[in-house]
Amino acid sequence: VPGNVRWATPLEQANNRRNNVIVDTSFGRMKIGEAAKLFNVPHASLYSRIKNGWPESDWSYPVRKNRPKVR
Repeated sequence: VPGNVRWATPLEQANNRRNNVIVDTSFGRMKIGEAAKLFNVPHASLYSRIKNGWPESDWSYPVRKNRPKVR
């Protein structure tokens, strides 16, 4: 085994992808997955909130899991 080879965890591998979404936060620039963990919301929810123009102060709102059905 050559000396320049090392094992990377799946998380490290995922963080090295070209298509990661980078967001600007008050904590600095970070990948959206890292920001989702920081704000304690699911990745998809944070992505949707950013895409829909929510201010950063609202990103950490809890996600409603059991919404009432509209009829």
